[in-house]
Amino acid sequence: MKKNKIIALLALSVLVAGAAHAKAKEKLFRLGASNGENARFGGAIGVAIETGILDEELKKVGYKAEYIGFANGVASNEAILGADVDVVSIGDLPGLTGFSNGIGSIWLADNDKFSDVGILVRDDANITKIEDFYGKPIAVNFGTAPHFQFEQWIKDYGVDRSQLDIQNLTAVNGILALKTKDVVAVSAVWQRLLPVEEAGKYHEFWTTLERPDLSGQTMIVGRKNFLDKNEKAVVAFFKALYRAREEIIKNPVKWYDIVSSGYLNNQPELGEKLYNRENGKFYNFDNKISESEIVKAQKEYDFFLSIERFRTKKDVHNFVNNSYAQKAYKELKDAGVAITD
Repeated sequence: MKKNKIIALLALSVLVAGAAHAKAKEKLFRLGASNGENARFGGAIGVAIETGILDEELKKVGYKAEYIGFANGVASNEAILGADVDVVSIGDLPGLTGFSNGIGSIWLADNDKFSDVGILVRDDANITKIEDFYGKPIAVNFGTAPHFQFEQWIKDYGVDRSQLDIQNLTAVNGILALKTKDVVAVSAVWQRLLPVEEAGKYHEFWTTLERPDLSGQTMIVGRKNFLDKNEKAVVAFFKALYRAREEIIKNPVKWYDIVSSGYLNNQPELGEKLYNRENGKFYNFDNKISESEIVKAQKEYDFFLSIERFRTKKDVHNFVNNSYAQKAYKELKDAGVAITD
């Protein structure tokens, strides 16, 4: 009897030691987002987390996810530079800023290919054509991606910039100024503006929904030193994103608020306007970086170079590495997993 107890204890100690060893071997995959320290992750990443798909795919290759929220893109870039995060969902301007400054970041894919920007006006401002803006205050946050889109609107639609009264306000303060009638219009990310429009007293004057070639994009950026040494983890991450996209396609209403990071206040009809661009394909969450997206990013880079936000002329093609997403796609297809093209 005593001998059996000893054997049982030895077996138990082996199991405990084995579990501890397995846990010790588990590596960290530190995933960040730059939409606020306590904000939920958006885009396909948000769905991959919410469904448990990301944890599942990472576990298969011996990794465990750690989720980190950053106050903004600047903090995200600092974390990449300091090796405090491995992969991060980041706005296109801070993503390009990291590339310009040579912090060792790589553009792997987009978490949202069409980060739309628009101009929201007060109904009582009587603005029906471009000339009606002249001499009236408009809120725009200088040095941001929506600033770039606003300048593109001026350029492409024949607006006389010298006639505009542009107020440098953050999106939050711009919306507040719109409500207090201190400005007649605000230009900002449409995710933020669409719920304000739906609340009444305001209407859309223009958005990049009608000009996707001018829209922004939320980038997925990786730290090169991590990517080079942890290919399995990065491929597993993208497998999770492809699977998450299938969940969005199957039941978009369920996920609209997650992919918007909560901006839409659980109003699925707003998600339909923003994300369902082409009959249920949801190209917003396709991981492939196309040439048109690189062209968009290059235009933005060159704009900020022209206003001396960036110092060095660079080719955005050198920022791109789509191989991890492509490998994930191929492995899923080879395994018979249904992926919408």
